[in-house]
Order: sequence, then C-alpha cells, then structure tokens
Amino acid sequence: MTLADLTFTPVTRPALGRLAELWRDIYAGLPVDFAFSGAGLSRHVASADIRLQHSVVAWIGGEPAALSLAATRGGRAWIGGFGTAPAARGRGVGARLIREQCDRLARCGYGDIAIEVLERSPGRRLCEGAGFQAERRLVSFDCLTLSGRPAPLAAPPAHALVALAALSGNTPRTWQRDIATLSRRLDEDVKAVAWPESGPPRAYAVLRQGFSCLEILDIAAADDHAAEVLVAALTARARGRRLRLIDEPAASRIAGTFRRFGAQPRLVRLEMRRRHAGSQVAGRAA
Repeated sequence: MTLADLTFTPVTRPALGRLAELWRDIYAGLPVDFAFSGAGLSRHVASADIRLQHSVVAWIGGEPAALSLAATRGGRAWIGGFGTAPAARGRGVGARLIREQCDRLARCGYGDIAIEVLERSPGRRLCEGAGFQAERRLVSFDCLTLSGRPAPLAAPPAHALVALAALSGNTPRTWQRDIATLSRRLDEDVKAVAWPESGPPRAYAVLRQGFSCLEILDIAAADDHAAEVLVAALTARARGRRLRLIDEPAASRIAGTFRRFGAQPRLVRLEMRRRHAGSQVAGRAA
C-alpha cells in the first residue's frame, strides 16, 4: 500500500475497542507507560476530555495505521495520544496525520494546541514541521529507593483539591494535571494526601496505588522544606515499591527535590505548543 491509499476519519466510540490494540502497538517498546487496555483507554478518554469527533484515525487499505486523540477545554486543545503503528512507520504517515489533526482542530476554532513528545525522538521533528514550538522540558522519575524520614500525612477530601492545587503557584499545569482531569480520576485507587497532618497544608500529592508502583499524578509544595518532607513521606508509603512521577516541569521545586534525594530523570519530554492566530473559541464551552 502507498500513501495514495491513506484516508482519515474521526474516531467513533464503537471503534475504541479495536483502536486499543492500535494504541498498544503505537506505544510498545517506547519508554512511556501508555499501553492502555480497552477499559483504560476509555477512562483516558473520559478523564482528559478527549473529543472523539475531533480525533483522527489514519487508514491504509482498510487497516488503522495511525491515531491522534484530541482533547478540548475552553479555547485550548491537547493531543492526548499520537503515533503510527510499527508497520506504517517511515512512510510519512505521521507527518500527514499531525497536519490533518491540526487542520481539523483549527477549522473548529481551536488554535492553541499542546502536545508532549520525547525530547530526542522523531516525534519532535514531526511536530516542529507542523508548526509546534517547545515551551518547557518535563522530567519523569521512576525510583526504587529514596532516603528520608517519614512524616504523617493528612487525607484531604476531594473538594479540597482546588485549594491544594494553589500550592503550585503560577506554574502552568500540564493537561493531565489540570484540576478537571484530576478530579475525575479520584476514586478508591487515587487519593490526595497533604502535609502537615493538621493545620494549613504546605505540600500535597495525588497518588495512584499500584501493586508494584506508587504513582504521583500531581504534586506541589510551598517551599523546599515542605517538598523534602513530602517526598520522604511518599518514599516511606511506597514500602519497597517504585515511586513514579511523570512529566514534572524540569525547573520545578519538586524536580529539584527528587534530584537532591539522588534520583535522576528516567526520561525527558517536551511540552510543545502550536498557536494559530486565525482560530479562536475563547469562552466557548468545549
């Protein structure tokens, strides 16, 4: 098959089950843990405001070859999953798909589009070719052991999340750490914790409990001391499991704390953004 056979269609909900297999193929072998099951992909679609009508599947000869999932909130858009199946790589499918995705979003009025890509990857060049520019580095840690003295943590209710998030100050939030995303992910396996145990919080984290990993979905602290106390407490809570933090701004207080504890980033991604002045849906409900 050649690129002359390449076609694009919106994603439909009945196709999600089939696309979950394509999703796994796209991310297989990459150093990012995005290999969702069908149910996991559905949860991702719901929590991140993925809009199937704006998302795109690339087809070659009737088979799905590449996928782009687009989310929208207000006047902003985010590509929350993008890639080409191994059998279709190296043929220009990804370049065609990213342009198709951006064109579709622009026609719907979304000119501010964000995406995260590995710092050293073909995806970076592909996005640059489509008009994206790197805005900041995001680092991920995956630590088996960190040192520190544990401290008791509070368990704030879900409605306190907005107030806790203010501890991140003026640092822009990645899409996955937006309050809208986090609030939908709070369940029996995802909980918020805060330090100190009593009194006004000075540090907090949103955690997902796993069998082999304690994953930090969001984290912030008011000062370096609070950050160090919280990271030490999370290390103790992990109890021999891996402590994982994904896409932390490289210049943040938390990233600096992990480094002071001896951790080194497992991978580095770039938050990239494309702005198209002619498209705007400011104030519109997405």
